[in-house]
Amino acid sequence: MKQILFTIFLAFYAMSAIAHQDRVISINDDWSLNGLPEMYSPASLRDWRFTVGTKVYKFPECFVKKMNGVGKEKVSLKGSWYHVRSSLPHYISIGVASKNIFILFSLESVKPIDWIGETVVDTDGNKIFREITSEQICEIVNSKKNT
Repeated sequence: MKQILFTIFLAFYAMSAIAHQDRVISINDDWSLNGLPEMYSPASLRDWRFTVGTKVYKFPECFVKKMNGVGKEKVSLKGSWYHVRSSLPHYISIGVASKNIFILFSLESVKPIDWIGETVVDTDGNKIFREITSEQICEIVNSKKNT
């Protein structure tokens, strides 16, 4: 009996580890996003406006200027939404490796979040990740070499 329970435990543990792997999101020619689940669709990244359903995040002008001339083939998108919400929000990382800029977004709020800094736990035990302001994004962008 203990062997069976241990085997079941390992199976569930393995499934949870697989579920939290980042998924690669592709960008179509019209800058719509492919690969997100239905609950986060439709989504797009047109004109440096990140849209999920009816929610829109407009990147600050400092970011848009830094990304001038960056085509969709240079943008990498990875996300995760099949994990326990209490440990990490459903997220997508928007990055441009050639500019050394990667920003994490909550798929639920469609706002950039700080996943490195301090977090707060709400009354349900969920971690709340601090949102990053436009000014903070500009600080990040301006701290990078002019690539």
